[in-house]
Amino acid sequence: MEKRKRSGLLIITITCLLSLLITSMGLCEEKFVNSEPYLKALQLAARLSPEEKVGQLFLITFDGSEIGEESEVYKLISEYSVGGVVLKSGNENFADPDDILQNTHDLISELQTIEWNTGNELGDESSDTGFANEYIPLFIGISQPGGSFPYDQMFGGINSTPSQMAIGATWNISIAKEVGELVGSELKTLGFNLFFGPSLDVLDIIYSEGKENLGVRTFGGDPYWVGEMGAAYIEGFHEGSNNNIAVIVKNFPGRGSSDRLPEEEVATVRKSLEQLQLIELILRLILSLMAY
Repeated sequence: MEKRKRSGLLIITITCLLSLLITSMGLCEEKFVNSEPYLKALQLAARLSPEEKVGQLFLITFDGSEIGEESEVYKLISEYSVGGVVLKSGNENFADPDDILQNTHDLISELQTIEWNTGNELGDESSDTGFANEYIPLFIGISQPGGSFPYDQMFGGINSTPSQMAIGATWNISIAKEVGELVGSELKTLGFNLFFGPSLDVLDIIYSEGKENLGVRTFGGDPYWVGEMGAAYIEGFHEGSNNNIAVIVKNFPGRGSSDRLPEEEVATVRKSLEQLQLIELILRLILSLMAY
């Protein structure tokens, strides 16, 4: 009888939390779809061909730092209208570590120039829609979780920040915000406008059969504090980048509880619905309410 009461209370609690989640998400979505940037984006998207719209869905990577007219990345941007590029140290995109800052800034500028020139070629100056050309800035993305090697993509030239686990161990949201602000400011200066992070995994279970685990790329094992630290980090990041970098948090429903790398095979989260509701889904609710 007592067990049945506890189960009923759990169901009521989860139902209330999910109701709050749906409500808050709806309010946030309404604010977003009525914003001026969103309406301008719709106006520009209406002018794109179906092929160009499909191209905008793709983020690509490439090897090296040569992006001349004979390179594959040049062709993908100019002919296939890809939406963006992700820079990675493993692809040797950051050449010459002694001058990494200038080289990275120049590489990003050159990538955007390719897109700009392509837009001008397609543009119609006589258009009455308010756009002189079809230029849509490329997303230039990077993952820079902190903790240095092997997780960061850029080494040298920029400040080395502590890992997320080190930040979480302070139990101080002000520190999380300061680190986010620093990273956002430096990446904005280089020209990045897309950031993959921070990781909002709740490290409650580690499956030993996985080939790679999150290691120090998590704020901790408590969903409430992961949400608090994550929200503070993101707030600082937006302030540091002057809201010029889009933040894509990682990972839902959670890499920390998955049994394999999603890049290699479809990952499985071996949890019951009740466990998901108490960890991953409750974290989603916390972040949604904070965003609102």
